[in-house]
Amino acid sequence: MYKVSENYLKSMKQESQEFSLKGTIAGLDFTEKNILAGSFSVANQCSDNAGIKIGQVYIGELNATFMDMAIDRYTLKGAEVKPQFGRELDNGEYEYIPLGIFSISKASWTSAGIVVTAYDNMAKLDKEHPSTETTGTPYQLAVMACKACKVDLGTSEEEFNKFANGQEELYLSAENDIETWRDFIAWVAQTCGCFVTADRTGKIVFRTYGAEVVDTIDPKNRFTGASFSDFETRYTGISVVNISDDSTEYYANEPDYGLTYNLGSNPFLQSGTNDTREQTRRAVLNALQAICYVPFKVSMIGDPVYDLGDILCFTDGIADGNKKYCITKYIFHYDGEYEIQGVGDDPATADARSKVDKQLQGVRRGIGSEEIVFYQFTNAQAIQIGSGEKKNIADIRYTSLNQRIAIFQLEALLEVETLEDAGQYHDAVAKVSYILNDTEIPEYHPEETWIDGRHILHLLYYLEINQTVMQRLTVALEMTGGSVKIDQDHVHCSIYGQGLAATDRWDGTLDIREDIPTISLSKPAGILTRGIRESITAATQVPIGDIIKEAIPSIILSKPAGIIVNGITENIEIGGIET
Repeated sequence: MYKVSENYLKSMKQESQEFSLKGTIAGLDFTEKNILAGSFSVANQCSDNAGIKIGQVYIGELNATFMDMAIDRYTLKGAEVKPQFGRELDNGEYEYIPLGIFSISKASWTSAGIVVTAYDNMAKLDKEHPSTETTGTPYQLAVMACKACKVDLGTSEEEFNKFANGQEELYLSAENDIETWRDFIAWVAQTCGCFVTADRTGKIVFRTYGAEVVDTIDPKNRFTGASFSDFETRYTGISVVNISDDSTEYYANEPDYGLTYNLGSNPFLQSGTNDTREQTRRAVLNALQAICYVPFKVSMIGDPVYDLGDILCFTDGIADGNKKYCITKYIFHYDGEYEIQGVGDDPATADARSKVDKQLQGVRRGIGSEEIVFYQFTNAQAIQIGSGEKKNIADIRYTSLNQRIAIFQLEALLEVETLEDAGQYHDAVAKVSYILNDTEIPEYHPEETWIDGRHILHLLYYLEINQTVMQRLTVALEMTGGSVKIDQDHVHCSIYGQGLAATDRWDGTLDIREDIPTISLSKPAGILTRGIRESITAATQVPIGDIIKEAIPSIILSKPAGIIVNGITENIEIGGIET
């Protein structure tokens, strides 16, 4: 909210209000008498029309028709318009506030006057950005962009230091798809959890979403037609596309019950170690926690004292005075309505995909819906199945961009040992079961009969894929009349189809099984059997990584005559760990 006097704020709440408009165009003074009635407006926004956003860099727009102005033709292109809005105070004097600095983009001479369209200084950032490697703090990067576009930065280094990642050294690879300095500023702002706009003096400013209410508005200062949503927009998760492999990383707070913000392929969130990247990305997620607003749309008595990102409270009537409402868009009409709006999505209607599905979004991004994709899998440990036992030999998770048929194939190299019965050997029978999403497919159980020795198991199955839903296929082998042994890396299976995606990372799911042997329940005299009870307790455990440290003592590198020091070489070998 623009800083005004207490008398100004008091005048805003009065039933009878008087306004004034003045300013300059191309260096010439004008007043409201030089403006065609109903033609003057200023509009701006900091989010799109669907959901509240960070990293937005919208351009403010002024429209007006000027009359009775001694302006030469063909001189207005690029000329500045500096309007000021005035409000009459109790003492009869007017207090003026600036509305911004705008450069004329288009001027048309008509019988009604000169129709002007002008844009604020955000438009000056639409200059070509050189694809060069860049490093610096967000403040340094913002200064560089403003200097290249010959505009002033209105946010201090101290203010930047309070932003998310405000003191981090950011890195931009030379291989990036940034086209303009406005794109560059947008990515920097997103990394800081901010949006960017041009202030009333024409300076480029970074602003965060906050929680402090700047004004309370009651029904008598609202025109009819106001609407307020019955939900609050909040974010509890973010997704970031990794440019290196087109995968998506998902980060969330607990409980994860809100919206997921897609940061896209932000080039400033790509460098560093895994821990460093997670730290900078979670800093953005933490900044998003300030967003907890009710979407709304209100037309009020016109006064452009409010700024984008201001938090309002609406009392009485149809509004809920206990909630907060953030201005993400406004249209100010001089001597008319002042339309303000706050956008947002409903967390309750957000797509309830699992975290595994969200991680797969990045995989899907790089896959065409008609492209044939082939994925291979193998067993990481040996498998031993005794007679009468049933064990899994393959476990695959997959999804697709479309409703498709995928083909599953498996080949297993195995060794069979049949059972001996009364001095005779019988053939072993292997029965295959397909389990889809933990439900066994009842109508299809391939069987094969084996004698002692080495064999090859071939399987083929057609899968109907439910579009964009994570699915799990498990293949189990049940032995009768003999046992089978399958060595590590001796089960090779594949799944392929159009628009297919799969994941090779562990999703945190643990499959637990306990085999209980036969228990005799025969009842000796005087013994009462009361049944069997067993309890299982489930809990989460945070994995703890190993850190390798080595203390190197001081090494004297003084160089006797004829001796050359070539440096120090050290090798570290990490062996595999079996779990």
